[in-house]
Amino acid sequence: MPSASDVSSHRPGLRGALTSLRGNRPFQWLWFSNVFFFGGVWTQTLVLGWLAFELTHSEFLVAVFTAARLAPMFLGPVAGAFADRHNRVRLLVVACAWATGAGTAVAALATADLLPYWVLVVGGLAIGLAQSPAWYGLSLLMLLPLRGYGKVVHDQAQSVRAMVVGGLRIIARSRLAVAVLVVTLAANTLLWPVYQAFMPVFAEESLGLDAAGLGALLTCSGIGGLVGSLVIAGMGDFPYKGGVFVFGTTVWAALWAVFALSRTVSLSFALMCFIGLTSAAFGVLQTTLLLLTTDPAVHGRALGLQELCIGVMPVATLVLGATAERAGVARTVFCAALLLVCGLGVLALRVPALLTFSGRRTP
Repeated sequence: MPSASDVSSHRPGLRGALTSLRGNRPFQWLWFSNVFFFGGVWTQTLVLGWLAFELTHSEFLVAVFTAARLAPMFLGPVAGAFADRHNRVRLLVVACAWATGAGTAVAALATADLLPYWVLVVGGLAIGLAQSPAWYGLSLLMLLPLRGYGKVVHDQAQSVRAMVVGGLRIIARSRLAVAVLVVTLAANTLLWPVYQAFMPVFAEESLGLDAAGLGALLTCSGIGGLVGSLVIAGMGDFPYKGGVFVFGTTVWAALWAVFALSRTVSLSFALMCFIGLTSAAFGVLQTTLLLLTTDPAVHGRALGLQELCIGVMPVATLVLGATAERAGVARTVFCAALLLVCGLGVLALRVPALLTFSGRRTP
């Protein structure tokens, strides 16, 4: 019979979701480390994206900067095999330390007014950039107590290449996992580059906002995303996770289409709140579903493949940037959003099992 603590940890509702943080000190350190790390990620997205647009006033050159910043995602499959082969906590510590150093260097150059556009692009390639590198520093400090918890999933007798190829073959056997990866690929091709690259353009050209206005606009999205994540966490182990994933992503894309046409500041702020809210269905469940539909032995490589799908953003950003330079950013985003809505409709018809998937592992 499960204990009272086990029952409470699986109880739906916000209180039940938060019980996972109680009595598990290593998970607490990891959770708060991620809070600060992604605080740094979104700080760099806001500040450096605005800085790139202010330096160039070109949608395409902003896209070039964003492509350089996201280019290392192409190494996702190799990184996934590396994670299956080495101590993951140690890898997190090294990655966070790199982000802290790179962020500090770029912040110092910007403060000294020694940050021309090409240096900004090189800095973007270094990843982990932020005007407030303390975010990454705090994340690093919270990872240090976890150094003794990491473990190696595989021995090192197998080559990285063999692990990557073998992992891809195993993952490809799961139709549901492939469908989840297709949604990830489509969303990161058509719409996530908009959030990563073109929000400064929307803020200044469509809405007449300054940097503070851009920050407020992105804050609306962040608040919506936080609420959406808490709602999903509060639902516990709910049924039809795949359906919520597909439907939520579809609504998210439709809201982007409306946002692209908006020229009213108040409406755009409200839309950005709902865009953040519905983005949680995609952002949270894409990883959850991928892990549920793949074997634990290949989880690192599955996440590496997911990173590769996300890593299409550099190329997609360049294509969208070139299109926006000619057709305008609003028209480009509207068409991209409609394409994603149509693509998700086709996927729902082709893989109906994803809509009813609730989380039970299949052989």
